[in-house]
Amino acid sequence: ARIARLDRDTARKRSTFETMFEQMTAGNIDILIGTQMITKGHDFPNVTLVGVVYADLSLHVPDFRSSERSFQLLTQVAGRAGRGEVPGEVIVQAHQLEHPVYPFVARHDYPGFFYHEMNMRQRLHFPPFARLAVVERAAQFGTVGDDVVPGVEIIVTVAQRSAGADGDYSAPVDKTAVEALVDEAERVGAFVVLDLQPGRSTFLSQAVQFEDLLGRPHVGLALDPEWRMGPGQVPARVIGSVTAAEVNEVSAWLSEMVVRDGLPEKLFVIHQFTDNMVLDRDHHVSRRRLRGPGCQDRRPGPLRGPATIPHRLQTVSRRGHQPLFTSRGAWPVAAPRPRHLPVAALSGAG
Repeated sequence: ARIARLDRDTARKRSTFETMFEQMTAGNIDILIGTQMITKGHDFPNVTLVGVVYADLSLHVPDFRSSERSFQLLTQVAGRAGRGEVPGEVIVQAHQLEHPVYPFVARHDYPGFFYHEMNMRQRLHFPPFARLAVVERAAQFGTVGDDVVPGVEIIVTVAQRSAGADGDYSAPVDKTAVEALVDEAERVGAFVVLDLQPGRSTFLSQAVQFEDLLGRPHVGLALDPEWRMGPGQVPARVIGSVTAAEVNEVSAWLSEMVVRDGLPEKLFVIHQFTDNMVLDRDHHVSRRRLRGPGCQDRRPGPLRGPATIPHRLQTVSRRGHQPLFTSRGAWPVAAPRPRHLPVAALSGAG
């Protein structure tokens, strides 16, 4: 069998991702071994079997969202199997077979898991039924006296595996739902970042569709070059990139709006996990009234040019960057002897 490996240690360059995508698509790899990196939205039609080792590892994380994140991860990895004409199967090795997350994953039952999780959080007084946050290391992000506020990022245009009616491989989220989330964030004093995944469209053409929301003081903008496709490229099959010229075009438009409408400084974000996702970086132009903390997604060190922030504004510390805020919690976790759990034969999920 032809075996390949993909994880943080082996994929330090963008070319490694691209080579792996090409080889998997061409059928030159029989078995791909990796970490969470191989679960995130990749489209490999010939994959018919997915295996997960020690699935409850994420359930043992001392965080009230551990079940939610485990469900998301297992559902995502299940979606890598059976995306073509041949049905797929997912086999999961687990310690705690009695944990409720596994039946929901096996049935691909998101509504059932949602209501179960919400019921548990309400009984335990966890968010969203209560506020649970501990602000740490805030001083390094500003001068003494600056406020550190909670933040949430909303993906408002989502890259698609199919071209769609307009052929741009991107679809907008229902704007009414986005407006409701923005309103709620304003009510609780949170900051919002609107994230764009343009496919073969441009960042500016999508940003102007949300001008009314970006005109609100507590709303910023994020560009996600991973999903900016060139001619002939398809999301999840290649890692996208954006030129500095296109970034400058968006920042000029946003800066002009901020100055014209007398808005406070607005957060402008570039997400990236490889240096090549922003091309011609040295040609980036700084703009008035646009700013953001200087750190990269999942990569350490400062970034010249556009400001980047921790991906999805997570409130949990990850290796590779310092968070804006952190939350914590702990409870004992039992770990019975491991057994194999055949979850289900899932096809076309995710």
